[in-house]
Amino acid sequence: MLRHVFCTLLLLAAGGCAISSQLAVIAPRAFDFQKVENYAKEALEYVGGGAEVPADFSIEGQQSIEPAPIPAQNTEESPRPDASALLRAMQARHPLLEELRTKGCLAQDDRGYAELRPCPCLQDPHAKNSAQKLLYEENTDRKQLYIWVVEHSANAGLTLTQVERIFADKREKVTQDAREKPEA
Repeated sequence: MLRHVFCTLLLLAAGGCAISSQLAVIAPRAFDFQKVENYAKEALEYVGGGAEVPADFSIEGQQSIEPAPIPAQNTEESPRPDASALLRAMQARHPLLEELRTKGCLAQDDRGYAELRPCPCLQDPHAKNSAQKLLYEENTDRKQLYIWVVEHSANAGLTLTQVERIFADKREKVTQDAREKPEA
């Protein structure tokens, strides 16, 4: 009986070794975060006053410069705007956002979206409403841009959250560099 148990354990151990030798450990695919960081850097440089839409974001043959509206939840999805249209719209809004930022009315969250802060210049309901509309448009375009980066990235499995964080980090760095830059 003892011999039978020993042989069974030996066979199970040998079988387990044979099975485990056939299994391979597949390392998770490393993302090329540098590519996404370059997207973020180029996009933010353009929005901040660059002359031309970066080549990575250009789509030949596009006539529209206005981003498409976000479709309603229960309707068929309309095509997303191309990245160059999003960047042009964001660049057009940039001076207004910078004005709010310098007044202390605007901040950025850790996901790369703008948010209003309480400040004296937004006490007037019309001014606050205008600022909220501006932020809605900006954040909608930012999200569409982040989705575009996810879709056009060669990294399978790259998440929207990862892209949001990369853009947020780059935007924070640009803001810090602008603060530290001596004015002429």
